Amino acid sequence: MKWIHSIRFRLIAATGLLAVFLLCVSVLGTQQFSKIAATVEDVSAQTELLIRLGHTEDNLDGLVRLLAKGWGEAADVNVQTRVFAVLDDVRLHLRSALARGTGAEASAALTEVTRRMGEVETWLGAARGRSLDEIDYLQTEEALGDALGTLAKLKLATAHSVESGLVGVRKGVREPVRLFWIVAGLGLALAICVMIFVHVRIASPINRLVAGVRTLARGERVVVQAEGRDELAELASSFNKMSETITDRTNRLKLVLDSTGDALVPVGLDGFVSGECSKRTLDWFGAVPDGATVWEFLGARSPAFADKFRVAFDQLTSEVFPFECAADLMPKDLQIEGTIYGLSYRAVRQGQKLEGVLIVLSDVTAQREAEAQEAESKEVFSVVGLCFRDPDLYGGFVADTLGRLASMKSGGIERQKADLHTIKGNAGMIGFVRIAQACHLMEDEIIESGRPQAPARFDELARLFAESRSRVEALAGPAQDMVQVTPSEFAWLLDTLESRDPRAAARAASWKLTRVRRILEQLGGHSKRIGERLGKQVDVVVECPELRMDRTKFEGVWAAMVHAIRNAVDHGIETPEQREAAGKRRQGQVKLSGKTEAGALVVTVEDDGRGIDVERLRAKVVDLHGEAAKAWPLIDLVCAKGASTAAQVSDTSGRGEGVGALRETVLDHGGSMTIQTTRNQGTRLRIELPLEHAKWWQLQAA
Repeated sequence: MKWIHSIRFRLIAATGLLAVFLLCVSVLGTQQFSKIAATVEDVSAQTELLIRLGHTEDNLDGLVRLLAKGWGEAADVNVQTRVFAVLDDVRLHLRSALARGTGAEASAALTEVTRRMGEVETWLGAARGRSLDEIDYLQTEEALGDALGTLAKLKLATAHSVESGLVGVRKGVREPVRLFWIVAGLGLALAICVMIFVHVRIASPINRLVAGVRTLARGERVVVQAEGRDELAELASSFNKMSETITDRTNRLKLVLDSTGDALVPVGLDGFVSGECSKRTLDWFGAVPDGATVWEFLGARSPAFADKFRVAFDQLTSEVFPFECAADLMPKDLQIEGTIYGLSYRAVRQGQKLEGVLIVLSDVTAQREAEAQEAESKEVFSVVGLCFRDPDLYGGFVADTLGRLASMKSGGIERQKADLHTIKGNAGMIGFVRIAQACHLMEDEIIESGRPQAPARFDELARLFAESRSRVEALAGPAQDMVQVTPSEFAWLLDTLESRDPRAAARAASWKLTRVRRILEQLGGHSKRIGERLGKQVDVVVECPELRMDRTKFEGVWAAMVHAIRNAVDHGIETPEQREAAGKRRQGQVKLSGKTEAGALVVTVEDDGRGIDVERLRAKVVDLHGEAAKAWPLIDLVCAKGASTAAQVSDTSGRGEGVGALRETVLDHGGSMTIQTTRNQGTRLRIELPLEHAKWWQLQAA
């Protein structure tokens, strides 16, 4: 008998009861209205009879007056004509009344009136054309009087009948009205009962279930009250079990997530937090404000982070690029009040469709500090090793960097960009990675703002450089005072001393000068490292005689030469695959040479790469500097501001500043620079520096 408790059965029963009630109301109403219709029809007939009788009575009364007035005037034909017209009308009304009369008494009375009027008509017909004295007027008057009396009685009886009929109609109408109100009351009561049933047994349980679902959607545990044994009660019971299961699983999962130590932030494609964050998120960043996007939430204390995150997040969720590639462009670190948070990004997918992003934040402050210390240690040991191998290179770098730091504080935006670009390249070559990164960041700031950096920023860079130098020089101090000679030079010295050659003093004095080959080898080593970073294979060839010179004379040029090296590897040398496709060997070649010629130091940097696309470069320079650039020579095109051929800016190249800075430095030292290029064969850069007033020494051929 379980079906008795089902909602379906109860609804069917209520609907059936309502249908039976309506059927009964319909039957009773039909019967009552049929009675009313019959009564109304009878009253209508009696009323029409009453009207006919009234007309007949009026005509008879008129006939009596006519007869009394002037029948005796036989010559008055008009009066007699009118009398017979009245008689015709009376006859017509009597026939109609007799046809519509109801009841035996009414029919007998009408028949008697008709008979008497027939006699009157016969008498009057016989008297037509004669005077009243010649006819039996008394007999006619008696007949008319009887007819009028009979009509009066019949009219009174009919009036009573009509009145009785109207009373019956009123009673008949009141009865359906009373029945209507009774039925309406019963119907209203039944409807209220059905509504109460629906509310109590259906609507209320459903509302409780809906409220429970909403509560469960907020992540709160809920128990819905289950009453009765119907389907909704079973549904509520099942919902309670489901709620308990979900809540328990959620709590266990939340416990696991809260135990990871990471902040987990689920984000929808619209940038809003789409789920519950882990406890660590609340501890680190607080509750998520209503209506706040994830970048506003995480970057509340770092507007720069918020702007960068917003732009990168749009690209991440657009799926124009693979998710992993776009995730690499997202911010990786967020620093707030000395704490560094590392960010990683996981795709949340439904099948193949991206539904959201899970952001994982970890406190990496200690890790970053350890990495910074490790990088600093590697940096120090790398630079210390360089100091021992080539103290002149280190000393020249320090002198050049200090000079540029001092000049940049008061220099314009172009001077700052050129010097920062040069310091960045040299710092990377020497091994001062943090200095190179700081310079790259300052370059970005200048380009984004379009304004020169404030002197305070260069003071910060100078302090960082001083800290790095102090650590290096604390370990490499003695190496800076050493004089380095090659084994062949030492052997020559011994031979010379034994033979007492007068050239010995001059050559020994030259040992305090810097070997040009050594400088070129250092630049060549830097080109190899750039190639490795770019996935290119680079062979370096150095050609230079036994030549020494005072490094400080051209220190700025040596420092700026790094731009030529980077351009040769980044823009010139192709990848191994590209070289094979062009019919070249996989390894590219960079050739560095130095020599003296006509009282000048000649330095060349040559590569066997793709060469310069002169027309493409010229078009770019024309866009930047106007139509006059169409007539510029190649060296002016290469050195034009912003005229890089790189596809994008990197820490290696791409700003269009390097070669121009090198040329400017060469010109400052009284030298000149030229460039030659052949498409798909390579590029050759030649620098000439005057040697007058410079200390230099070259081994003369015997």
